[in-house]
Order: sequence, then structure tokens, then C-alpha cells
Amino acid sequence: MNLHKQVWTEALQMDDFREEGGKNQEKLKRLVGLAEGYEKRVKEETELTKDQLKTRYVGKVDPKKRMLNLSRVFSHSC
Repeated sequence: MNLHKQVWTEALQMDDFREEGGKNQEKLKRLVGLAEGYEKRVKEETELTKDQLKTRYVGKVDPKKRMLNLSRVFSHSC
């Protein structure tokens, strides 16, 4: 018996636009925050010496990597 089998038309059903719009807004806000953090970090890097740069960001969140990952997730969900 195929009681739990998915029907092929399930893939054609659209998600709620309000819910998806809210998720997109949150992702964009995070992306803007990460972009601002990245800009701040780049400005800081111009002022630091090479020795200070080696230890300055150890254990910290890298906004550039997070921004790239979030933009990939965002582009695949649209």
C-alpha cells in the first residue's frame, strides 16, 4: 500500500508569499549587517600592522565568509 507516498502535484504547490517575504526580509537584514561588518573590518585592516593583523581576528566571525554563504542560500531560495 502507498499510504505515505507523495503525489507528484505536491511539488507544484507554492509556499505562502507572506511567510516567504518575511524570510527574505530577515535574510536581507542579515546580509546588510554582514556587509557593514565587512566594510568596518576592511577599514580596520588598513590601519593595523602585519603583526597585529595575524592575531586581531583569531576566533572571530569572518563577515565575508558569512556574507557569501548567506547570499548563496538567498539566491537558491528565490
